[in-house]
Amino acid sequence: MRDRNKGELFLSQQGYLRNVVERFKMKYSKVVGTPLGHHTKFSIKQCPQSDEEKSKMEGTPYASGVGSIMYGMVCSRPGLSYAISVISRFMANPGQVHWQTLKWVLRYLNGSLKGGLKYTRSQPGRDALKRYVDADYASNVDTRKSLSRFVFTLFGTTVTWKANQQSVVALSTTQESTLPMLKGSRKPYG
Repeated sequence: MRDRNKGELFLSQQGYLRNVVERFKMKYSKVVGTPLGHHTKFSIKQCPQSDEEKSKMEGTPYASGVGSIMYGMVCSRPGLSYAISVISRFMANPGQVHWQTLKWVLRYLNGSLKGGLKYTRSQPGRDALKRYVDADYASNVDTRKSLSRFVFTLFGTTVTWKANQQSVVALSTTQESTLPMLKGSRKPYG
């Protein structure tokens, strides 16, 4: 939606996400306020172990659900990037716990269908470009790898974002910066 007089552009996928929620029969589900519950910790041990468990999960549209939500995340819902990063790790062999977590994400979507990205003309006093970076320490229970996340905003609205598992195991939470140093300063810039 665009309002030229106010200088606003709003990107939303309300119709698409409503269809996703309805397709997975979560339209009348109890709404939750966060994409993942604070209790969410996954492990390979939660994947199906027996043939019976595997055959039960084969009929579950887990990969389809993750992919459908991922499309919404990429286009207009950056707040879903962490949840998608976590649940997509188990697409090859999801267990019942993973399926329940996917349904949690759908419950969140059901309550936040009107969400999206709102871009406005630049306003005096607002910083043009801001960046936010975060990493947890060894959150993957199985590999001890950390998860990195970043968000860039332009005039207060998200323009790019990402959450992904680091390729190596961090040995500590403090690391030396590889950014170039300012002359006469001990702090890196950038």
